[in-house]
Formats: sequence, structure tokens, C-alpha cells
Amino acid sequence: MTRKEIGIGLLGYVIGKVHTHAWLNLTQFYPTTYSPRLAAVCGRNEKTLKPFAEHYGSEKTYSDWKDLIKDPQVEILDNCAPPDLHLEPCILAAESGKSVICEKPLARTASEAYEMYRQTEKTGQVHMTGFNKRFLPSTMYARELVRSGRLGKITHVVATFYNIETGEGYSNPNIPLTWSFRSEIGGHGAINELGSHVIDLLRFIIGEISSVCGATQTFVKERPLPENNSSKGTVDVEDLVVGCFRFADGAIGNLSVSWLPVATRDYLVLEVYGTKGSLRFNFERPAELEVYIHDDRDFAMNGYKTILCTSKAHPLMQRFWPDQGTSYGFEQSFISELAHFLNSVEKSESVEPLGASFYDGYITALINDELIASARDGNWHEVTPKGK
Repeated sequence: MTRKEIGIGLLGYVIGKVHTHAWLNLTQFYPTTYSPRLAAVCGRNEKTLKPFAEHYGSEKTYSDWKDLIKDPQVEILDNCAPPDLHLEPCILAAESGKSVICEKPLARTASEAYEMYRQTEKTGQVHMTGFNKRFLPSTMYARELVRSGRLGKITHVVATFYNIETGEGYSNPNIPLTWSFRSEIGGHGAINELGSHVIDLLRFIIGEISSVCGATQTFVKERPLPENNSSKGTVDVEDLVVGCFRFADGAIGNLSVSWLPVATRDYLVLEVYGTKGSLRFNFERPAELEVYIHDDRDFAMNGYKTILCTSKAHPLMQRFWPDQGTSYGFEQSFISELAHFLNSVEKSESVEPLGASFYDGYITALINDELIASARDGNWHEVTPKGK
């Protein structure tokens, strides 16, 4: 099969390392018209930027994102930078005729996210928010079970995401005041960095969220400055968010998100309860889904059954290694995500509904904003998105 090369411009290379792996391995699993190549990488630290580019075969490096976007060989912008560098680069790239994929959270605030959507949509370029957890056979099957009515009417949802970024989690007060703890760069804290995934999965699997209330707490209020660890700076984002939400169809739910717990690694857990059945998902076991469908014929045998979502009967698995128990996980989700994006670029069509567009990224940002606003005033907040 003859493929046309398409140049990827990578902005940021922390989660960008995972993206790069996916781009370079994508054609092994998906038949595409395009063959992605890493045309250029942009970053601020030359000591780490150059080795990264050499290792992954990038032809060029840039320290200014505007130069990356001006490069005619960059046909897709893959924005993996912190949130304060999402708005301007993504809009400029789209206005320059390039398709854009941007890591979550789409922006620091809902107003920024909506501006990204509005300006990018006007150009006609394909855009996608990087919610890779949509691209798991287990979460896709969960969506199918809920949307098909197999679980009956959904009444209650429990959502949790406890994640540590280092061995002790962010509970260690000696972890420096990096961008994650600064609202001017990241917007919010745990709800943006972790909760964005949860909120998007709730919308993807269950449906729209109509109102929220929340409470937050910052436990580590000061951290050493990265440039001078003998001095400390103020943490002005939340470490923990708990909340309640109402779905448009009447279901209710509760949420808990934090980057402090030291006993977990990637504990993103969803519990969905319906009138005919229930399901449970844990991202620490990404290929599994626990499912219960009520059966009056033998109540003594009722209970959750663990489904190993790796057979060809499950979405995406025909592309990988079906029936191998650990054959799909974190890295494969990015491969499938970027393959979906590239397919949409080839066809010049929206990534929705399977993928998350910039509009989806905006809705998530709006829900996050309302949770934080509710925590400040103690009231329920309606979620009222602007139109497409």
C-alpha cells in the first residue's frame, strides 16, 4: 500500500512522547492513506529537546511555537504543551490551514475553550481534543450497553479519579511549584488535569450533565520554587474536588478527583447503575469491564461478571491482538485515538461522535468551571453551553 507522508508538528514532548510513539506506530495497525512522520518538535529546553528529536527522527526543532506553525512541512499541529499554550497556537495553526489535535484540558477556562472551538471551526480544519480514554474497547462497550438500554434507565453514577504523578503523589510538599499548581498556566488544578477525563467519559457513556455542585480543598498550600528551592510560592489551585451532578435525563451522580492519594496509580473508576443492570470500570485494568444484567430466573447466581474486552467482538480489537488478555491498554488507546483523528483528516470530516471535538473540550471545561464556581459560593450551578 502506497501512503502519502504527512508532517506532524509536535508542541511539547512530555505526554508528547506518548503521542509520538502512537504516530510512528499507527500504520502498523490501521490502513491509512497517510503515513505520519515527525516533521518538527518545539520545546523550551534545548538540552532535552535535541535528544528527543534525534531519538524519534524529527528533522527540525524549534524554540518558538510560531516558527513551528510557519513550517510548511508541518501539516498537523499536535499540541501537547501546558494549557496556557493551547489557545493561540491552535487557532493560528487552523488559520494556517493545518488540522489540530490538542491535549486535554482543552484550555484553562471555558471561555478560552469556546474561543478555540469557534475560531478553529470557522477555518473548516479538523480539530480534536485528546481524550484518549474514549478509545478503549471497555469504555466503548460501556457506552454501547448504556445507550442501547441494556442497563435500563440510568439512575446513579459514581465517578472517581485518584492519580499520582510521582511515587508519593502530590501530597509530598517538597514537589516543586510546577505549572500544574499555578492557575495562570493550568487554569484549575486536579479537576482540569484529571477530572477532565472523568467528565468527558461521563458525557461519552451516559449523556449530558445539566447541573453541578462542588467543594474543593488545597492541602499543600506552598511549594518550593523550581528555580530556587530555598524559596516557596503559593499553590492557587485545588488538590481535591468532590461534587454532585444531575444528568439531563434525570440520573444523578457523585464525583471525587484528587492527585494526592499515595495508594493509587491511575484509579479512574466509573460505576453506572440502571434499573436493569450495572457496570463498573477501572482504568488500572483498562481491558476489563464488570457488567451485571439482572436475571430473575436464578437470583442466587446474580452478580457482576468480568468481561475481558479483547475479543474481536469488541470495538477496535480487530486491529490489534484479539483474545490476548493484556493486549490493549494505555499506549493502544493513543494509537486508536490518533488513527481516528487521521481518518477524519483524510475525509475532511468531524471527529464526532466517537472522538472529542473542540466543542466537547469546551463542554468539559464549562463543567469544570461550574464545579469550581459552585465550590466558592456553595450553590448548585446550571451547565448552560453556548451553541455550536
